[in-house]
Amino acid sequence: MTPREQAVTRLLLMGHSAKSGAERLDISPETLSRHRKAVYRKLDIGSISELFSLFISCLPYFDQAPGHDPLIQYLGKNS
Repeated sequence: MTPREQAVTRLLLMGHSAKSGAERLDISPETLSRHRKAVYRKLDIGSISELFSLFISCLPYFDQAPGHDPLIQYLGKNS
């Protein structure tokens, strides 16, 4: 993911709406929605609930390989 997509993902996981997230990033809500859709496409998910589920599934991998992406660790173990 791009740095902007990562920032959007963090804000979504923190519970921000498109409007409040866009205000924090100083972008339009439409631009934030485009970034969100790109994140969903890249993660092969279709909703915020799936994003939360993926995040929760990755939690055990945060400490297993410090400095590495826990999503990669999770996907490697569940492929």
